[in-house]
Amino acid sequence: LVRDFYLMKKIGANSFRTSHYPYSEEHLDLADELGFLVILESPFCLSGVGNLIPKQEIDKWCLDPEVRSKAKKMVEEMIYQYKNRPSVIMYSVANEAPIGYENCRSLVRELSEFVKSLNPQTLVTFASHRLDIGDLSNVVDVISLNVYFGWYTEGGDLDKAIARLEKELEVVHQRYPGKPIIITEFGADAITGLHSDPPVMWSEEYQGEFIRRYIEVLIKKPFIKGVHVWNFADFRTPESPLRVILNRKGVVTRDRQPKASYWILQKLFAER
Repeated sequence: LVRDFYLMKKIGANSFRTSHYPYSEEHLDLADELGFLVILESPFCLSGVGNLIPKQEIDKWCLDPEVRSKAKKMVEEMIYQYKNRPSVIMYSVANEAPIGYENCRSLVRELSEFVKSLNPQTLVTFASHRLDIGDLSNVVDVISLNVYFGWYTEGGDLDKAIARLEKELEVVHQRYPGKPIIITEFGADAITGLHSDPPVMWSEEYQGEFIRRYIEVLIKKPFIKGVHVWNFADFRTPESPLRVILNRKGVVTRDRQPKASYWILQKLFAER
C-alpha cells in the first residue's frame, strides 16, 4: 500500500476514485496524510449488469425494494464511516448504472438525493458510461464520465477515436454548460513486454499513445476539471475472451512495476 502511494506521488497524481467500493481505513489514512483528493464510491457497481440479468429484467430489478434498500444502506454506511476524512471530497453513488432504464435512472436519482438529505453541502456524483445523463444532471454536482473511444469502439484507430472524443465532449458541455466534468475512466490494456511499432492494441506503445493523446485533448478543455486514468495497476478478473487473465489497463503491473505509459504520464503531469 505504501508503494502504491509512492508510485502515485512519483507520477504527480493528486487524486483517485475508490473503484468500485470504499477502501480500507489504512488506505484513507495515507490519502489524508499525503494530501490526495478522493472520490469515495459505493459498492453499487453495475458494470456489465446485462451479462448477469436478462436485459428485459434490468428495469424490474432496479425497482425491487430490496435492491433499492441495500443500495441506499451501502451509501449511508459509507458516508457515516468516512464523513470526517479530509481526503474525501465527493461521494459516487454508483458506477455505470444502466440509466437508459427509467427505474435504474430513478434509483440513481434517489441515491443522489439521499446523500444531499444527509448533508446539503456534500458533493455527489456517479460514474457514467453514458454521455447523456439526462435530468440526472440536476441531482449531481459533477458529471463523471467513463470514456473508451479507441478501445471498446474505434479500436486501433486513435485518430478516429480522438476526433470522436473531442466532438462528444463538446456535445456534453453544450448539454450541461453549468456542470464541471471529470473523466473518471479512460485507458487501454497493455500486456507487459509486448511492443509494437507502429503501436497496435495490447502493446505498451498503444496504451502509452492512447493515454498521451487523451490527456493532450482533455487539458485543453476548461470544463474538464480532472482526469483519472483507468487504471493504476493490473488486477485479476473473471475469465473472459476480453481479458488475458488480468484487466491489463494498469499503468503499473500487478506487482507494481511501471509500464511505458507510467513514464508518459509522469512527463505529462510534470508539464502541468
